[in-house]
Amino acid sequence: MQYRDLLYRIHARQSMFTRSISDERVEHILRHGEVIEDYPHAFPFLAKLLLGWCNGRAIHVVAAEDRSKLLVIVITAYQPTLGKWEPDRKTRRKHA
Repeated sequence: MQYRDLLYRIHARQSMFTRSISDERVEHILRHGEVIEDYPHAFPFLAKLLLGWCNGRAIHVVAAEDRSKLLVIVITAYQPTLGKWEPDRKTRRKHA
């Protein structure tokens, strides 16, 4: 994702603090991470789920982008668990 300005939602700040995820890691994932899901119906801006790896640790970042202002809004960041994600951390587990 390309941006000039970056805004963190309160929920993102709280989850980052709780999970020891730094701003630098989130920004690295925003610039170099892999988009694993698109949320085209998110409102008011399109959102994406990105996967990045930092020191062997998988991290997901959900972010929305206002392309007209080159603004990215970080909604949340977390470490995906094997209870919800396959080992590749890209595929959601199907629950029977």
